[in-house]
Amino acid sequence: MHKVVWERLEQLLAGATEPLGSVESHLAGCAECRRELESYRGQALMLRSLRAPAQVGPQPGFYARVWEQIEARRRSSLWNALLDPGFGWRLAWGSLAALLAMGAFLAVNEAGMAPPVEALPESVIAIEEHPPDLGLDPQRDREAVLVTLATYHE
Repeated sequence: MHKVVWERLEQLLAGATEPLGSVESHLAGCAECRRELESYRGQALMLRSLRAPAQVGPQPGFYARVWEQIEARRRSSLWNALLDPGFGWRLAWGSLAALLAMGAFLAVNEAGMAPPVEALPESVIAIEEHPPDLGLDPQRDREAVLVTLATYHE
């Protein structure tokens, strides 16, 4: 595009009503500038179609509707949430699942299906009664531990 047209391009695209003599005469003789100007006009038309509508603010009554919803939610309580059918069903099914899981756990433990807890010799030594003078004679303490381990039966 030539400089003559380029300098007045925005006025041409906006649809200037004032006479642009030198530009118009140049466009009459230059096919390249006419072709580019038409291309720019098409793009400007597409961009204008994307403009926001004149009224950008909310519709009348918007703030009143929002305020009503806020007030309605403020008045609701926990009991209203429990009365909601969707929440009530989820709560009922969740409670049933938890009850079944706890019942299965208790049934397995009561039936003896749980693996037995084995008493390790170390724990037997720790809870068994020892003589009151324990810790005074190391040789005697060692013998007491060995006797305890030897006499331990499951």
